[in-house]
Amino acid sequence: MISDPAARSSYSPSRGQDETTIINKVIASEFLFENFAAAGINFDASQSLSNTLAHNQIAAVTSDFTTVSAAESAITAFIAAHPNGTAVAADRFAS
Repeated sequence: MISDPAARSSYSPSRGQDETTIINKVIASEFLFENFAAAGINFDASQSLSNTLAHNQIAAVTSDFTTVSAAESAITAFIAAHPNGTAVAADRFAS
């Protein structure tokens, strides 16, 4: 599992911040996927609040690990506001 701190220890400064950014985005994406699935929140390519949140939070993740923590906090808050996936399907944007 990439979110394992031991896996992150292979970071080499010679590889630069791009590698760290990609690893951090994978960690945040894995957190989002696992927690959305556990909460019964399904999302796809359609415009929805859950899809918008997913895009915005993963896009905001950088090589700074605090951005992973911020994304995890936002994802957790979203799930708390939509228990068992309630209202997410109804929150589709108008076409």
